[in-house]
Formats: sequence, C-alpha cells, structure tokens
Amino acid sequence: MHRYWRSLDYKQWDELRDVFCADAEADWGGDWKASGRQGIFDFLHANESRSDLRLSHFGHNPAITVLGRDEATGIFKLEDWVTIGGATVMKSFGQYRMRFVRETDGVWRIKDLKLAYDYQERTDFYIDGVRMKLTPALD
Repeated sequence: MHRYWRSLDYKQWDELRDVFCADAEADWGGDWKASGRQGIFDFLHANESRSDLRLSHFGHNPAITVLGRDEATGIFKLEDWVTIGGATVMKSFGQYRMRFVRETDGVWRIKDLKLAYDYQERTDFYIDGVRMKLTPALD
C-alpha cells in the first residue's frame, strides 16, 4: 500500500503503473472504477496529474492475512486530504479492502482494490456563479 499511496502523492507515474497486476480491478466507490493495469493507471493519471493538485494518503491499522506463499489480503484504514491550488477540496476517511499477489518476478502487486468511504467532506468552487470542474472523478 505504501508504494501505491507514495506513487499517487508524489506523482511517480512509472512506479504507479508497476503497483498493479495486469488484470487488476479497482473500485473507489460510485463511478470511480477501473480495470486492468493500464486502465487503472489511465484513470488515476487523468484524475490526479494536475500540477496544482496535491494529495496526502494516510494508511492506518493494517490487518494482513497471508493466504498462501503468493497471495494475501489486507484491510487498511484510510484518511486522505486533497488540495487544489492550496485550497482543500476534499477530506475523507474510509477503509480499503485489498488482495495482493506475488507475481513471477517476485514483486507483490495489487490484484483487487476496493475502497469504501465512511465520510467525505468536499468543497465546491464557483467562478461567476459557475461550479468549476476540478477533476473528472470529483465532478
């Protein structure tokens, strides 16, 4: 999870692509869904790559269950903070439920990602009475 959050927070796109299995599934809730390594990467890059967008993910209380030599599941408490142009646009907390696999190259990657938010606090921005679109996923 650290590689995933660090890659997002610091916009390390090459590393982010390698965090997921080729056939991974991701569900962040609502319409925030993507399939496959490239599809997940494309979704995250489209929504998180703005130069003025800053993210901070805090993962707490990991509960890891080893299912076998090359498979594990995990539950992680999430707290995140999203700013655009220095202004907070979202603060939230929730829970990730994950499945990880160790692939033939020996690297553990995310196979399944599911996030359920318990709370989201969002701030909309308006210019001349028109709500500004922040990112495709936050619209």
